[in-house]
Amino acid sequence: MFFLFSFFLAFFLQNGDNNQTAVAVVANPANIYIERSGAGQHLNFDFILKNQTDEKLIINKVELSVYDEAGKLARREFYDEYGRNSLELAATPKIEKQSATIFYNPFHTFAADVPLKKLHYEFSFSSEDRKQYFKTEIDVAPVFYETKTDLILPVRGRVLVWDGHDYNSHHRRFDYTQENFVKSGYKTNFQRYGYDFIIVDEQGLNYKGQPRVNDDWYRARPDKMEDYYSFGEPIYAAGAGRVAFVQDTKP
Repeated sequence: MFFLFSFFLAFFLQNGDNNQTAVAVVANPANIYIERSGAGQHLNFDFILKNQTDEKLIINKVELSVYDEAGKLARREFYDEYGRNSLELAATPKIEKQSATIFYNPFHTFAADVPLKKLHYEFSFSSEDRKQYFKTEIDVAPVFYETKTDLILPVRGRVLVWDGHDYNSHHRRFDYTQENFVKSGYKTNFQRYGYDFIIVDEQGLNYKGQPRVNDDWYRARPDKMEDYYSFGEPIYAAGAGRVAFVQDTKP
């Protein structure tokens, strides 16, 4: 009996140590803000998951527990590999051994009355052969963002937000863990709260002339700058401040 007890005690202690060191998790950026809108409350941050084991790991589940000012559980949500498909788990189903990957926070929008005092995230992982299981946890304490400067749009006229910083925008979904970005010194998402403003006509088009398709822009097909309504328009300072850097190297 003593032998069995000692065996199980050693087993659980060993698994506990593995759980603490198998995967490290960090939330980026360091300061996490709550944005308020007519639709509720919005969070804009992501996680870096670092697999510190010598084998590939599967991301099984991420669970969020939301606590109020009194420390009481107010809400719980989760995504897992057996539920409906989610972009987060489908895009990052596995983490290679001794490597890091970005994980976009899937719990980003809440009703206005949900308290967001403390957010507790629990990640679950398994080895590919499903013989080993690991967990790692992290707490996030977001704060409300308060605008300190009165702002205006930097362009005038009929303006469209080509891309903002909503959940699916390219400004937010920037994987700075990719090798080419790491070599260039990127450690976080510099464009996390970016906006692309463009001038459009009454039909919402940003150019004149023949119709264009998506590849015309993303494959850099030659065209005339003068065909775009934004070209040559003045850019205004969005708020009072000091110009820190200017670059004009594009024709």
